[in-house]
Amino acid sequence: MARMEDCAAAHDLEGWMAADQEIHRHLFQLSGNRWLLGLLLQMESLIGRVRHIALRRPGRLEESTRQHRAIVDAVKSHEGKAAYQAMRPISW
Repeated sequence: MARMEDCAAAHDLEGWMAADQEIHRHLFQLSGNRWLLGLLLQMESLIGRVRHIALRRPGRLEESTRQHRAIVDAVKSHEGKAAYQAMRPISW
């Protein structure tokens, strides 16, 4: 998460996307569901293309970074409902 925040502050989109991919993989691994992780791995190229498009919208990089921080903090605190709520307000 710190790497993602550093990349956002530096407007390093490629670094941010790599950190985002790592966070998503880690969260899926934490689920313990190998099928779900496999699905993520199969969809990563499509997800990458969507990231490139979505993150070019002004303010989206910062907004997404804040959302990721809220999700990671909630997961670390074992607050499933807060993590779920942090995922809901995604705006495109």
